[in-house]
Amino acid sequence: MLQMALTYMNGLEWYGIADLEFMVQKGTGNIFFIELNAKFWSSIQMGILAGVDFPWLLYRIATEGDVETVTNYDIGMKCRNLLPSDILHFIFSKNRKNMNPPFWCWKEYNMNDDITWKEDPLPAVGFFLACFRYLFDKEMWKFLLRF
Repeated sequence: MLQMALTYMNGLEWYGIADLEFMVQKGTGNIFFIELNAKFWSSIQMGILAGVDFPWLLYRIATEGDVETVTNYDIGMKCRNLLPSDILHFIFSKNRKNMNPPFWCWKEYNMNDDITWKEDPLPAVGFFLACFRYLFDKEMWKFLLRF
């Protein structure tokens, strides 16, 4: 996958952040390129917690030029998307008691969250403000309750 990603990116002469997604076909192991997003990915917090601060590196590249490649980072970091994905999955899953990892796990599974963390509460505040915006939106409620 890395070689495919490098081939694609070198062909574009890209400079900046990019999120490439691939799929591995079950059974054959064939790798397929799915998409490229020219933005930070939603799980970026996991990289930061593991020791690779991608936004900071991009800032340094923009202000200083090339920077040293980061090759030392923590392996085994886990993050979840509590707001709203994991909460909705827990509410609507018939198999919620057998989730792996369990919904109510944090430290024992070295689990972190993509949005909510005590060192930087502003992303969670932004999420709740975005949700609050729709609280009195009739069309949004119709959309949400259509099931």
